[in-house]
Amino acid sequence: MVLAACSSSPGASPDAANHVTIDAAIDADRCASAYALAPVTLTGTSPRGSLDSFHYAVAGYVSCPDSGAEDGYTVAFVPSKTALDCADTTLVLSIFAPSSMAGTHAAKAVLSPPPSVLTDMVTFEATQLDPPSGMPSHIVGHFVSHDPAWSFDLPVDLTTQFSSSCL
Repeated sequence: MVLAACSSSPGASPDAANHVTIDAAIDADRCASAYALAPVTLTGTSPRGSLDSFHYAVAGYVSCPDSGAEDGYTVAFVPSKTALDCADTTLVLSIFAPSSMAGTHAAKAVLSPPPSVLTDMVTFEATQLDPPSGMPSHIVGHFVSHDPAWSFDLPVDLTTQFSSSCL
């Protein structure tokens, strides 16, 4: 959320303007990324248009035992250096397990905010994909779309910064 101060109406208390400034400062602190976002250059398209506005990425490993969801690496792209939950839009690419070797892996892409658009017609062509047990893991390769509604071949060379479980 972005808060903006508007000029106050005649007779408005100066405390009202200060409240907006304090709220904006709290929001800026909340939206500071806890991760060292890596600068990236993306080119390609999605059903919503160009992917060129994404300039930063972070990688991690997500485990979802007993959920029916697949474990795997997640690479999240955002337009600016901000926390993922504060970004106006995110592109999340997920690599499904097994993920401890080089080669081709099934993957998916999800572009948010809702209503999200997604495709599971993606592969990750791994040059290096360290096992998650050795966190932090190095992820080197590129995501390739095989969906006619999406067009990308996105190189990544990232080190994981988080490991989490599904709730």
